[in-house]
Amino acid sequence: EPGEKGDQGEPGAEGERGEQGAPGQNGETPYIGANGNWWIGDRDTGVLADVGDDDRIVSDGLSFVIGTVNGKAGMIVSDYDGSDKDVVIPHYVGMVPVIGIDSDAFEGNTSITSVSLSKNLVWMEEEAFYGCSKLTSVDFNDCPLTEIPVEAFENTKLTSVRLPATVVKLGDSAFDGVPITGINYENITYFGNYCLDECVLDHVYLTKD
Repeated sequence: EPGEKGDQGEPGAEGERGEQGAPGQNGETPYIGANGNWWIGDRDTGVLADVGDDDRIVSDGLSFVIGTVNGKAGMIVSDYDGSDKDVVIPHYVGMVPVIGIDSDAFEGNTSITSVSLSKNLVWMEEEAFYGCSKLTSVDFNDCPLTEIPVEAFENTKLTSVRLPATVVKLGDSAFDGVPITGINYENITYFGNYCLDECVLDHVYLTKD
């Protein structure tokens, strides 16, 4: 038969606690900079801020400034130096709506083939997409834009345009030199000089307005 178990010995003394390490640096709270990117301290992370309810893949390389249009504050696209051929402009930067596109923001770009605009767009400056020689498609996303300004899409390659119902004015040379075969102009009450010059339209029916 097995022998009896011996008594358990006393536990050893508790060891000394090591020295406490040096405290870590305080974290810095990220914030949205004026260009629409996340910033940490004085460093631009290059990452576009949260775009709210937007389920599209937003393009890198967009620059923003804060502005006010007709009393409405928001982000305005000021420049684009990205590599995307299909450019997607966000609806929001953080919780701030993207409401405008500045003059010359995309002028002369020879790479982009399509643009998806912000649904909050209320303003576009002259020559915004002037000379984008490969641009064949633009999605206005039913934004509340009221005017296509002077030379905004001149010398692009758009073939069909679906304007928001809110657009009532085509500025001078807005689509000059563009091979458009179809455009909804039913709500247009002002046609600027050469706004549809060289477009491939069989006819245009004008309303009483």
